[in-house]
Amino acid sequence: MPEGNSTITGESPRLDKSLVKLIKHLGIPLVFCHIKGNYFANPRWGHKIRKNELTCIIKAIVKPQDYVDKNADEIYDLLKDNLYVNAYEEQLQDPMIYPSKASALYLERLLIVCPKCRAFDRLYSSGDGVYCHNCDLEMRLDKHGFFIDNPYELRTVIDWDNWQKPVFKSFVKAYPSDEQLFTPAQAVVLEHIKTNKRYSHKKKLGLSRVTMTKERFTITYKNHVVDYHLEEIEDVTIADKNQLHIYLKDANTLILLGKGRFAPYKYLMAYQIAFASKENKDPEFLGI
Repeated sequence: MPEGNSTITGESPRLDKSLVKLIKHLGIPLVFCHIKGNYFANPRWGHKIRKNELTCIIKAIVKPQDYVDKNADEIYDLLKDNLYVNAYEEQLQDPMIYPSKASALYLERLLIVCPKCRAFDRLYSSGDGVYCHNCDLEMRLDKHGFFIDNPYELRTVIDWDNWQKPVFKSFVKAYPSDEQLFTPAQAVVLEHIKTNKRYSHKKKLGLSRVTMTKERFTITYKNHVVDYHLEEIEDVTIADKNQLHIYLKDANTLILLGKGRFAPYKYLMAYQIAFASKENKDPEFLGI
């Protein structure tokens, strides 16, 4: 995945501009490959693999002589144009069914804000539906993975995520700095130990209770509590379906392995908003 992450919504994530330097340095042909059907067969927020057809398509091959004279912005645009995928547009063009008894299960790993009452961190999923603990919201997926029978003009997960980001940003910015943003979550914590040798290893720190404010992450173990203030953190990322990675400045990396409904996406976006707010800025982007 040249983007650095597999898609979480069905739409290609942000593409890191540093990839342009690598391409210019290597000077080799660029082969653009699309995997059609992967999002619906194994959504990153989902529970189990749904069986049906996956197709690997070579969209384009660009030779070095065709990009060597392009500037960085032109190469970046070339990458975006050829790598961009929208799984829902493909589904409209060639509808496929990926059977599942719980097609919406764990959508709350991605969906944070209720479109009906605007409550955040109150959504939950069951079967083919998404519901809200704060109101009577009911949003269901059809057999092709689209939301149906709702008045919110949210037909896809992409629609919902694009709608919720500015709403979530306004909530977080207005939230008291010392109050917990989310319901406490359980996660097993690993520490990625860096060494001066050719290898590194992971040390299990144990099961923990994770909370977050706009000032810090707090990880509570059985016998002790550790706070990680935003100033100590270099970056926060997410991996796989339910991993939150916290990169500490001049220290090791923490890997939080959640279970079930653990939603690293909301912690990532809250961190991006809180970090930018400390510098009186808007985040450059939200999500991955």
